[in-house]
Order: sequence, then structure tokens, then C-alpha cells
Amino acid sequence: MAYWDWIWEVWVMFTWRTTSGGPARPIVRTYTISGKVELGDYGGNITTVPITVQLRRAGSTTPIRTVVLNLTSAGSYALPDVPDGNYDLAFKASHWLRKVVRNVFGSA
Repeated sequence: MAYWDWIWEVWVMFTWRTTSGGPARPIVRTYTISGKVELGDYGGNITTVPITVQLRRAGSTTPIRTVVLNLTSAGSYALPDVPDGNYDLAFKASHWLRKVVRNVFGSA
């Protein structure tokens, strides 16, 4: 039986936008949520296993954004351009059960 375990961490990345006719100033601040997924007893190449990630407001089951990610050979992933807020992340890969990581907070 295969199982799916996970580890996650949040790193902060600022995105700067400019306005016409003026100096550069921060209009929108976004973050990258990144971490690591381990596909239990899977013996194949994990870089070929697409992982569907749903970004949801904390406590909601309605996705704000759904992205299909490919893992690195170490199992790492990155979800860029996440606005400031508190989120749940729902991970799903082919025949593994969905795994929800709750209360991921993106802010400086």
C-alpha cells in the first residue's frame, strides 16, 4: 500500500510592480509557498508524477487557484505568486489520497 507523507515550509518572495509616470513602488506583495512532498513507497521517477495543488482560503473547500506542479528529484515544489493571507493547500497525485495542509500563512 502506498502512502503520501509531506513536509512544508514557507519562504517569502516579494514581487514589485511599477506604475506609469512614477517611481517603482510596491503595489502587490506576493509570496512563494514551497516545500517537499514524499511519495511513500513509490519506486519510480517522482519528477514524472504530476501533483495537483489547490490553494484555498483557510477552512474552505473551494479552490482559489488550482495548479499542476512537477516535483524536483528531491521532491521539492514551489507555488509562486500567492497573496498575503491564511490558506489551506490540498495536494493530489494520481492514485494517492488527497492531503490537505491547513493554515499556511503567507506574510512577511
